[in-house]
Amino acid sequence: MKIKFPTYLFLFLFTTFVYGEIFKWVDEQGHTHYGDKPNIDSSATQLNIPEPQVKKESPDVQDRDERRRRLADVMQEDRLKKKEEQKQAYEKKSELDKKCVYAKDQLRRYEESGYLYNLDKDGNRVHLPDEQRTAAINDLRAQIKTHCEN
Repeated sequence: MKIKFPTYLFLFLFTTFVYGEIFKWVDEQGHTHYGDKPNIDSSATQLNIPEPQVKKESPDVQDRDERRRRLADVMQEDRLKKKEEQKQAYEKKSELDKKCVYAKDQLRRYEESGYLYNLDKDGNRVHLPDEQRTAAINDLRAQIKTHCEN
């Protein structure tokens, strides 16, 4: 593996500077052939292939580049917007998860307790009737249904 990379690199670097000649000839059956060496039996002509000319940047190319830049900017804005939406969705889900855990914990406590109470202004316990306890438990179940749906 270590030997292959330098070999390929060497071949790539030096093959880009090699200039090759191309020859064309026609055999006895009339078939045209091309090769990098002339055919000894027949007359081969060397083909001159012109170098590709580099075009100067035209207004069309500049316009295309500008459209490409604008498109890249719009795509970047979309990526940032999507990332922000994902962050907000994650935060919202995290908040709902917290509320779900709290509601489940409260429901467990309410169901395990024999009664519920509030404190009056002096700090004394005032027991709530069973109807209010049942209503509070039903309210927590509704909260769990709302916050814990995934």
